Amino acid sequence: MKLSLAALAVLVVIAPAAARAETGFETFKAVCLDTAGSKAGVLAAADSRKWSAIPREKLATFPTFVGQPSDVDGWVDGDLNSPASIKAAVVVGHAAKIAEGFPFGADFCATIVQGDAQSVKTDASTYAAVPETSGLVPGATAYAWRDGRGGRKALSSDELQTSSAEGAKVLFTQGLGPFVAIGMIATTKMSPN
Repeated sequence: MKLSLAALAVLVVIAPAAARAETGFETFKAVCLDTAGSKAGVLAAADSRKWSAIPREKLATFPTFVGQPSDVDGWVDGDLNSPASIKAAVVVGHAAKIAEGFPFGADFCATIVQGDAQSVKTDASTYAAVPETSGLVPGATAYAWRDGRGGRKALSSDELQTSSAEGAKVLFTQGLGPFVAIGMIATTKMSPN
């Protein structure tokens, strides 16, 4: 059987695309951003990827990058009893208060993926389209903004500690050895002090 020159050209074009692995940021986008971080959406994305639910007792050991988390669920691509087999994991939930000094609660969705921290940081910066917010998440690169009529408005760490932070979004990345954590925090209503 002979392939036509046109068929061979098509194979040459599509073969590299089919073999290309999804990047860390693409995984985060598919399970967190494209689902708007909704628990039902994240579950559907994890199920479509054949990821396993993380038992509640194991979730307590996962870094969530938020304080006082509640109502947290997670899924993993790999075996939690064999860390070398883990390719990716996602946690999604709500925190009544992110951290001391921050007067709001937040919904969050974060992935931990195998990948190159620098390329994930570059992709996150492109997605955020605002300057890096310094001093926001210790050891991580973070971008904070609020969407408005004129587009995205960058927020400083100080602005996030005021009532003007309600409705803000924070995207962060952090290298963790062979893994990269990528997360989105969307502030919700003000917490009572």
